[in-house]
Amino acid sequence: MDFKNKETAKIIGKAEPVNKVITAPLSGTQCCHYYIKVQKKVYTGNSRQYHWATVIEEEVMTDYVINDNGHYAFISDDNIESHIVRDVKFKSDLFENPTEELKQFLKEHNYNSKYWIGLNKTLRYYEGKIDVNEKIAVLGKGEWLHATELDLPESYGKVLSISTDEKKKYVYLSDDKSVINKR
Repeated sequence: MDFKNKETAKIIGKAEPVNKVITAPLSGTQCCHYYIKVQKKVYTGNSRQYHWATVIEEEVMTDYVINDNGHYAFISDDNIESHIVRDVKFKSDLFENPTEELKQFLKEHNYNSKYWIGLNKTLRYYEGKIDVNEKIAVLGKGEWLHATELDLPESYGKVLSISTDEKKKYVYLSDDKSVINKR
């Protein structure tokens, strides 16, 4: 990884969990990072006009490094703007009940999939996740630090700590192939 200290650039590598993986709640698959959005169909006046209102939005990640051929980077900033490809899509409506996993997710977020009269709400569910060893791209300012300075295992050695810079308010992260394939 040819990265000068305090330089802002893009890093491309595979996501590797540091200690543990997490489970994406809608698909039930293990991953390093997931993003979920649930939207409800809302009619506006005329019964043929509607829009989608977001009712739940959640992003969760475990500690993971980006492995670029044995050189490691670690996002050490909470200001992350992620663009994770939506891998999984579900829907539920009047004639299609939500799965048990979807019901459980809604329940954990204190949201009911039914109207007070017992009919299903029209909902769509999106889940994007970064799988273990999935290739990702990260854009941010890098500073070389020893792994222990980042509370990472010493075995990682020198690690590129990725954070925001003066111009950008976020560290940008994506698993979109079009972003990864652009060098």
